[in-house]
Parts: sequence; C-alpha cells; structure tokens
Amino acid sequence: MSKDLRVAIVDDEPLAAERLAQLVADVPGFQVVLQAANAKEAYAMIEAQCPDLVLLDISMPGEDGLTLAKRLQQLSRPPAVVFCTAFDQHALQAFDVRAIDYLLKPIRRDRLRESLLRVQQVLQARVQEATKAFVAASVGGVIRRIALEDIHYLQSDEKYTVAHHRGGEHVLDQTLKELEAQFPGQLI
Repeated sequence: MSKDLRVAIVDDEPLAAERLAQLVADVPGFQVVLQAANAKEAYAMIEAQCPDLVLLDISMPGEDGLTLAKRLQQLSRPPAVVFCTAFDQHALQAFDVRAIDYLLKPIRRDRLRESLLRVQQVLQARVQEATKAFVAASVGGVIRRIALEDIHYLQSDEKYTVAHHRGGEHVLDQTLKELEAQFPGQLI
C-alpha cells in the first residue's frame, strides 16, 4: 500500500483523542483525517469520508463504541476497527464485531505502532484477495469462489464448464468461450 492509510479517531475525551492523534502522526504511512467525540457524529463523518481505520473508544455518552462498530460493518466499505479503551472487560465483544486489535489506555507508543502495522498487513491482504481473479460455482445453492490460480484445468461440457481445481471439481454456469472472453490471456 503506497498511500497513507486514513485514520478516524472516535473518543469523547478530548485529551485522549489528541494524544492518540499525535501518536498516530509519529507512525509513517498513517494520517488522521477526522476526529469525533461521539458515535452519532462519528458515523456521519465516517460514512462521508471513508477512512481506512477507526481508532474507537468503547465507553462514550449515547451509543457506545461496540454498537457503532456493528453499524460500521454495514457500510459498503467498512473501515478496520481498533478499540482504544480503559476497560478490558469488552475484549471478547470487540472481536465479535471484527476488531483487528484492542488497546488499553493509556496507549503506549510501541503498542500502537504494533497495532497500526497489523492493520496495514490485514488491509493489504484484503486488497490482494479482492483483486484476485476467480470464477464462481454454485454448490447446493451457495456460491463458491474458486481462484484462477487454484484451477488445474477447465473441461468443456456443452453449455457448462467443469473446473478441476485444488479443492476438487465444480461445474460452472459459463461456457469455456465465455470464460476465455472474461479472462483474456489468463487461461492457458
């Protein structure tokens, strides 16, 4: 990832939010693009500005950080979430809402750096997975993605194609000709 990751800080304590922003600024590859003091304000700003990462407090007036994290997962492009809180009792719930990390206040510089690097790795892996070429097979009403790199060979069967791959074989709803048009030069 060549561009800086865009970070949102959501914390109702202004001093804690400012300190966190300063710590983030010390880590190359990350840029704080917004700060919010409550979940309502944060959701609107995050929806509009699409940050890559939200550093999120749990205990705030009104909607808490766990509830906000659940709502953020419904966005078309949900940000990564790292909780930054003074309370350790919410850690299991945090990972239920797909948090990448859970930091206890006061946030230590080295621990934040470690967490940000973990986020960077996770987001990079997501981008790589999203850009991977794949075909789709319907298996018992469930769509299964098969990466092109996992396919050993394709076998034409009238209007269908059988993909023989690392995990077995599946029938595709596309003809071999349609697949060749969809993936020019990738099917050898």
